Amino acid sequence: MNDEMIRSAIHCGVQQLECAVSEMEQAALQIMELSESLIAGLEDEETKARLFDIIQSCWFQDVSGQRMRKVCELLKFLDRNAVGVRPAKPQMPRSVAEPPAGMRALTQKPAAALNQAQIDGHFQTARAWT
Repeated sequence: MNDEMIRSAIHCGVQQLECAVSEMEQAALQIMELSESLIAGLEDEETKARLFDIIQSCWFQDVSGQRMRKVCELLKFLDRNAVGVRPAKPQMPRSVAEPPAGMRALTQKPAAALNQAQIDGHFQTARAWT
């Protein structure tokens, strides 16, 4: 696969992701607007609460859109730096390199693993309880 084919594939991938983000945003906004218009005409509090739940559920697209935009940034970075002439040490965009705050714990290295003697000790302790 030559550099031009790789660039074309990356460009196509970015376009598809950007299109998906745009369509998700449009759909979520339409759902929220329709729900808000229904709420305005209702007096039933239970139904209003359910419609508010629908509106709140639409915020998934915001988080998903942010993640997809980061993938687009990464692909653009790869297109600029990994294909053809490569700089000595390319720098990945900070927003792509760092995971969101809630995901940092998942990306940290685990504590030191147990050695075999510790594992055997746990099994012996478990057998003593049975």
